[in-house]
Amino acid sequence: AKISLFISSADEDIVLQFLKPLGSARKVVFAPGSRAQSKRWQKEGFAKLADYLIEHYGVQVVFTGDQNDVEVV
Repeated sequence: AKISLFISSADEDIVLQFLKPLGSARKVVFAPGSRAQSKRWQKEGFAKLADYLIEHYGVQVVFTGDQNDVEVV
């Protein structure tokens, strides 16, 4: 099954402006935060996955979050 997500043109413009300085390489975005500790991966898990994706697929990895996610990001 194919997953689709509707994004408004205004939201798309905001994201494109944010990502523009990062260049044209494909991006993978992680949002590692969660209020529930039981739903959080360990930092090392994100690091391993990011390293794998960079090495095997040549992507840029972008982490998102807020002030509560600083330790994980």
